[in-house]
Amino acid sequence: MSEETKYDKRAKNLRYRFDKEGFRRYRWEQLDRKEKDYWRGRVQQWEQDKATLNMRYTPRLHHNS
Repeated sequence: MSEETKYDKRAKNLRYRFDKEGFRRYRWEQLDRKEKDYWRGRVQQWEQDKATLNMRYTPRLHHNS
């Protein structure tokens, strides 16, 4: 029984983007749980970094006095 998470689709895409050779050799279903968790974690880290970057560079609104 496979265990799917909400990150699987993005994890598959990220794996394809950064590990094309491994992607060609092994399908997502053939990976062991440890490697799937690694790619899911990369997706979560990617999203967290993106959110942090956006917060840091969000322009502040100036109030007129």
